[in-house]
Amino acid sequence: MIRETVLLLLSASLCFVTSPAMGQNVLKRELQTQQQRLQNLERDIEIHKKKACKVEQDKRSVLKELKELNARVISQWRLLRKTKEKWTQKELEIVNTDRELNAQKKALKDLKEQVEARLSALNNMGTIGTLNILFAAESL
Repeated sequence: MIRETVLLLLSASLCFVTSPAMGQNVLKRELQTQQQRLQNLERDIEIHKKKACKVEQDKRSVLKELKELNARVISQWRLLRKTKEKWTQKELEIVNTDRELNAQKKALKDLKEQVEARLSALNNMGTIGTLNILFAAESL
């Protein structure tokens, strides 16, 4: 396309030149100018192609890194969810253990009161004999 335009301009300029020698000089200068512009354009195109390739490579690299980071984030969310589940499980175990502890404390307190009542009754009876101990026991 560019070459066709250059050739068209060259042929048009030949029509306006009066002498052949002068026309050839003008034609050569115009041809050199157009060739130089063409070379500059081709060089610029090549530079832009290289830049486009570099940008595309950078884009792929960034996308790859984003995928890796996304995978790590998903993994960390899963780990966090599992940790929260374990945390909740442990909290429930603590609540259950606390209930059991309170129940055991109450049972110990009740047992202590029973033993104190028995000892008080045995003390009030005077000397302790074998039959007194057997009759005071809940089971034989």
